[in-house]
Amino acid sequence: SSLTSYTWFHNRKTFNAFPVTSYGHAAEVNGAYWDEANKTYPIKYIPNVSASWDPSPRTCPTDVFDDSGYPFGPTFSSTPQQWKSALQSVKTFMDRTCDPDWCMLTINAWNEWSESAYIEPDTVDQYARLNAIRDVFAAGK
Repeated sequence: SSLTSYTWFHNRKTFNAFPVTSYGHAAEVNGAYWDEANKTYPIKYIPNVSASWDPSPRTCPTDVFDDSGYPFGPTFSSTPQQWKSALQSVKTFMDRTCDPDWCMLTINAWNEWSESAYIEPDTVDQYARLNAIRDVFAAGK
């Protein structure tokens, strides 16, 4: 048995501003939540790392954009370096808390373009997010 979440969006403490929350704040709040969840729940907690979140493309352009719940609400996005830093934080958490035989994390998301949540290569950052995963988790291997 285990517990996780799909995205940082599910932790409402992630957002401290509307319409945009800084990625640094989102990463800090969710990093603290990993420890809290690990202590609170009687089953294994699997941490999540999210690159970005903006579901506004799923809204109607003529609707009022306010903090009224999905798909309206606050957003966050990361630079490749901020993404790498979040990965380093989750790796530190995992190194400290994982069982040697069983350890994983979830990443939001490979190609959730309509929520601006993707790590798939694009024309701006190219392979930077994938390279960050390799650099953090395959270092020294």
